[in-house]
Amino acid sequence: MPVDERTGKHWSATIPRRRLLRLLVTSGVLCLWLLWACQKKTGEKYVSFRYTQIVCDEHWATGATDSATVVSVRRYLDSLELAPLDVQVRNDGESDACGICFCRTGKRFYVTTIYEEERVRRYGVIGFQQL
Repeated sequence: MPVDERTGKHWSATIPRRRLLRLLVTSGVLCLWLLWACQKKTGEKYVSFRYTQIVCDEHWATGATDSATVVSVRRYLDSLELAPLDVQVRNDGESDACGICFCRTGKRFYVTTIYEEERVRRYGVIGFQQL
């Protein structure tokens, strides 16, 4: 056990109890404050959207792979300052058996972002449906 060299007593015996109590309370408050300050902000609401891909999509470049197309979608949304947090593509839609521009491919893009009314409106303007 740590001992004070001058008095030969345990270190806690050399600190007045009031000072020790104040030190413990201050340390506890500091620890609680640090835990609170380092936590992720809560209360942020998220919103998700879906976009059904068509054959002639004019918004972004269709890549050779779904991953490349997701990168194009993310870049397009970033350029509009729509702050996409997550972008995914799924082959879960209906496809049309035709080759004209407005035919659906069967792929859908799903985007999640932080909820703001203006942002929701702007996603709607470019053809995304809120889920």
